[in-house]
Order: sequence, then structure tokens, then C-alpha cells
Amino acid sequence: MKTSLLIALTLLFLGCASKQEVETPIAEIVETAKSEPKLIWTSDVDGAIAVLGAPSQYSAIALAPDRNSFVSGDWDKRVLLWEIESGAILKEFAGHTDKIVAAAFSADGKTLFSASLDKTIRAWDIASGKQIRTFFVRGVTFNAIAIDGARLIGAGSDGVIRVWNVKNGKLIRQIKDRRVFISSIAIAQNKIIRGGHDKLIKIYDIKSGKLLRSFKGHNELIHAIAAQNETLYSSGGDKTIRVWNIAKAKLLKTIKTPETAIAISVDKDRLASGGENGAARLFDIASGKEIRSFAQVPIGSIALFDNYALVGSENLRFFSAIDPNKVDFDGILKKRIKR
Repeated sequence: MKTSLLIALTLLFLGCASKQEVETPIAEIVETAKSEPKLIWTSDVDGAIAVLGAPSQYSAIALAPDRNSFVSGDWDKRVLLWEIESGAILKEFAGHTDKIVAAAFSADGKTLFSASLDKTIRAWDIASGKQIRTFFVRGVTFNAIAIDGARLIGAGSDGVIRVWNVKNGKLIRQIKDRRVFISSIAIAQNKIIRGGHDKLIKIYDIKSGKLLRSFKGHNELIHAIAAQNETLYSSGGDKTIRVWNIAKAKLLKTIKTPETAIAISVDKDRLASGGENGAARLFDIASGKEIRSFAQVPIGSIALFDNYALVGSENLRFFSAIDPNKVDFDGILKKRIKR
């Protein structure tokens, strides 16, 4: 049976959990001159289970819908598609001329979207690696993007939310608000949700563009938002992560963090945050309690999936996202082998 990266990661974590005081080697993925990852061994990489990627600042991570691959965007203008099982780079999407700030997949996983400080959003065909279309507005830098079926939503420096038809590239709608930097966008329940530097979260009807409600609570600018089912999560410069009911615009919970979280990711009952001072933290959503912390490096992006947290920093680092007190080692291993 072909050995997969994630099976190896699980075995390594099992070794780390042993009571024996033996230094367990950690798997590290590094790129060769041909940009093909090679599995080597090291004794310590900031507590990471595995590390991959050439040195850069990885400011965007997007997990594919099937959770078998992910895309990274970095300050060296690269957009890379990685296979999670092997750690291999499947494709590089070349074309951007400045730092990458956001990335997203279409729901069917066939199209990739990336936003850059070159003031463009680009759509890529994943199978061929070719650029399909470029979206841009003169003088506007798009910092946040989201995909809703055949619609691309982009927002950024001018405070306007724009909705395009992905297939023909036509602008469908502009949602104009006060001129404020929009830092993050999410789609939930046929609504566009945005967080901005005006400390507000606003919800708009995706079809009409009508403002439905605003959330007030953060005392500083909002860095990131994430939606899951009927719940919204937001992080701000006030060193809090807030949990909201979308339909009622009601604050459900406030989680205080030692640092400002500039990136958040939600997976079922857990939330991961990446702090500006270089700390990633894993929280239990129901209790609001911190499960563990990891990654003492400047963090630009984070993705939480299954039992792993993928952190974008000067490289890409895998960490265990398992509560040490609730570990079903056999079940984890069997799940990974079946994939």
C-alpha cells in the first residue's frame, strides 16, 4: 500500500503522545530544485508534524471541497495546488504580478480563484492550469473573495462589494457602502456577510444587494470572518473572537485571545485562530476554552480540517488539532487508511 503523508502524520502524532521520553522525528516536506517535494526527517520544527513549501510568506490557504488538496498563495506571487496525501505540488498557476492575498475554490472544485495586490482576481481551470478570466476595477485592490455558485463576490479597498457572473465575467451588482476597507467576506444562507475596518459586520441579500442587518460589538477593526451553518465567527483588533447567530444578529459568545487573530477557520465544533504575534490557537466552540496553542511564527493564514490545522507562515506547517484528552488513535488511523 502506498504510504500517504497523512497516515505518516498520524503515526508520528501517536509516537509523540507516547509516555516514553524519546525524541520523535518529525516529517518535513521541502522542495527540490525542480519544486518537487521530498520527504526528509528532522527532530524539531516548532512542534509541527510536517512542513512544506519554499521560504516565503503564505498569506492565503483554501481547502478543496473534497479535502484531498489545498491551494496556497504567497508573497512571491505564487499560487500552488498541493496534494494533501503526498505533499506534492500538483500545479502552479502563474500570472499574478504581486503578492497573493486570498484564494477560493468553486463548489465543484473545478475552478480556482485568487486575489492579489496587483489589483486583479483571476479564475483558473484546475484541470489544465490555464487562466480562464481576469476580474478587475481600476484603482481597487481586492482583499476578500467568496464564491456562490456561478457568482464571484469581491471586495476590498474602496468599500464596494461587487458581484460578477463567473461564466461571462459580467458585473451583476455593486453594493455600495461607506468608503471603508473590507477585510473579509463570507456567504451564508443566500446572504453576503462582510467585516471591515469600520468595526462592523454587515449582512446583505445576495440577490437584491439590500442591507438586512448590522452587527455591532467589536471595539476595533475586524480582521476575519467565517460562517458555518447558522453561525458567524469574527475576529477583531480588540483581541476577541465573537460568535453570532446570523438570523437574529445576536451575539452568542465572546472568546478572549491573548493576541489579535488575523485569520480564523472553523470545522464543526472547533475554531482555529492565527495571531499577528505568531501564535495559533485551537478552541472548543461550545465552551470557548482553548484546547491548545502552536506555531510560534508570524501567521498569515490558517485552515482547520479533520484532525489537522494547516498554518501559513514563512512556510506551510501541519499541526495536530486533536484534544490530547479525547484521542481515538485507532479510529484516526483507520479513517486515514480508508481515504
